[in-house]
Amino acid sequence: MQSVVVTRDGSGSFSADFARVGAGTYTVSARQSDAAGNVGSSAAVTFAAAGDPPPDFTVVSTEDSIVDAAAGRLAALSSCEGACSRTVALVVSPKTAARLGLPRRTVRLGSGTKRSGAGAVGVKLTRAARSALRRSRGATATVRAVAGRVSLSKAVSLRPSLAPSRIARYGLKLAGRCAAACSMNARLIVSAATARRLGLGGRRVAIGSGATNAPAGQTKAISIRLSRSARTKLSRARNADVTLEVTVRGAAATSRRATRRLTLG
Repeated sequence: MQSVVVTRDGSGSFSADFARVGAGTYTVSARQSDAAGNVGSSAAVTFAAAGDPPPDFTVVSTEDSIVDAAAGRLAALSSCEGACSRTVALVVSPKTAARLGLPRRTVRLGSGTKRSGAGAVGVKLTRAARSALRRSRGATATVRAVAGRVSLSKAVSLRPSLAPSRIARYGLKLAGRCAAACSMNARLIVSAATARRLGLGGRRVAIGSGATNAPAGQTKAISIRLSRSARTKLSRARNADVTLEVTVRGAAATSRRATRRLTLG
């Protein structure tokens, strides 16, 4: 990948500086020659470079099911490194709280917290919120997610359920934000068992995908569109469990991945 030519000093010592490298495993060796043309090489030394971690990020779905919310599966996908924490909260307006039969002062329906790392941070609803949502025909709430140096607040439509036919027709809408410039790639994946049941083959498969590039600190939309075969099969299904997978890459080409389960039907 790189070679540097240097000269020895009076004592026979030398030093060399290589250009910055990305994460990975590298091998370095030195080769020396004298005026008579004799050449000798040192033993190779291998080392690992960690590289810069991808930026802090958080991604949420802009629609979700009350089924998943009540089960604690409504979640923000996020990542941060070092001394940081990841949090998520689901809140409603006082008017919506009253319509759900909750006290007007009850605006936070639930929350969740995790330490640094990458993955899903689930919202644990209060008992009163679970009961109120199960009795309702749906509600509009706001997801507030924080991961290290990045925060995101986004409206989410809570539906009694996410019908497979709806996802087949409209796909799934996400919103994401990174602390620094990044690329975000999202996929909907079904297990091998679900793929067989839907007639999509006999192995784990991605049924839809979407991607976007996000400038630092800007919220960007991600639309996951299903493949033609998946749209046809899913539109006829009564229910299906799918996995939402989001992969975020930073400028150093390092990446982090987070997943959560979605219940359709």
